[in-house]
Amino acid sequence: MTDEKNEPATLTAVDYLEEQDKLIKEAAETIPGRIDTCSFNKGYVRQQVFSCLTCVADGTDANGVCYGCAVSRGAVLTPFSPASHPKCHTTHDVVELFYKRNFRCDCGTAKINGKCSLQKKTGVLNEKNKYNHNFEGKFCYCRSKYTPESETG
Repeated sequence: MTDEKNEPATLTAVDYLEEQDKLIKEAAETIPGRIDTCSFNKGYVRQQVFSCLTCVADGTDANGVCYGCAVSRGAVLTPFSPASHPKCHTTHDVVELFYKRNFRCDCGTAKINGKCSLQKKTGVLNEKNKYNHNFEGKFCYCRSKYTPESETG
């Protein structure tokens, strides 16, 4: 960063902190939700839902996970955590299904093989969740798989 005289610009600590606050607020508006929290304990709520196609390919039924489980590397991740720190679906093939009403996160439940790295929940089955072909990554009346990489225009 340089000023008008092509000299290095100075940035005060206050300016830096104000810029960081602005970026944090902008990120919160763009991507709502916490990445370190699973929404499971909130019950059946309106929330952003993602389907993990990797877990469906592993033989489980259609599933839906919350924003935190879709993107988080785990609630206790620190700079000193090992690279093999548990994560939910960060490295999986995940499809955004946008907002769904009355939905409870399936990560770590009987619906998905594997544990939720953000919250312990075993043997639970979310009986009120409703699933359709969208949870398999298929959309529209033609029920074809949507691949954004091959989309043109």
